[in-house]
Parts: sequence; structure tokens; C-alpha cells
Amino acid sequence: MEITKEYRMALSELNGIISNMKPELQAKIPNTLIKNIEKESDKNYHYRINDSIMPQTKGLLSVVISNYLSNDFEKEKFKSIDKLYIDLTEKQKQRNYSVNDIFRNHSTEGEKDIIEYKVPLYKRIIRKIKCFFGI
Repeated sequence: MEITKEYRMALSELNGIISNMKPELQAKIPNTLIKNIEKESDKNYHYRINDSIMPQTKGLLSVVISNYLSNDFEKEKFKSIDKLYIDLTEKQKQRNYSVNDIFRNHSTEGEKDIIEYKVPLYKRIIRKIKCFFGI
């Protein structure tokens, strides 16, 4: 999978944030993750601590915090917040795309009914007789 320039910039920002953390917090983050962040980050983009961070960086930082820097109580709290958010979005999807309401506003104006063409009975009898004699 190709990493976009935006995410490389977000990884650069995340790398800058991690490098400015206290050593105790840095020790909680696996070295392989830090090396991958450094490897995939944009080398031309330099993040300064006083700058605002990108939304992608906020997402990456929240994953790092919830997986590596938080204690068990905080992890459970994050999980419950995630579950609540997922439930709310699912309820909104059900409300917006309800199976019962899909066809409620469906109008039949301008639509034509399909007319079924029936072959008269005498023509069907004649066809059967012709088929029977091979004509």
C-alpha cells in the first residue's frame, strides 16, 4: 500500500511529538513502531511543537496513546467511548437508510405499467396443430 504525502507529513508530526515526550513515555512505545514511523515519515517536512497538528496526526496519536501510553482503566474508557461512537453511527445509518422507509417516497408518476401481450386462443391452437404435424 502506498502511503500518501499527507500521511507521511502526519508521521513526521507524530515523530516530532514522540521525540519531545519524556523518556518514560517513549520507553512504553515499541522501538519497531518508532523506527517504522521514522522510516515512513516525510524527510522534507519538519514539525515544530508550537504548530497545530493535522487531523491525521491526531488520529495516529490517539492510537499510540490508547494502545501504548494509557493504563488499563484508560484503555477501557477508550473502548467504551469507541463502542458508543460506533453505536451512534450505526443508529444514524439505520435511521437514514431504513429498510422500511426506502420505498416510502417512491413515486409512480411518469412510470408506465408493463402490458402483457397475449396471443389469442385460436392462434395458439393453430400453432399447436402446426407443430404437431411439423408444418
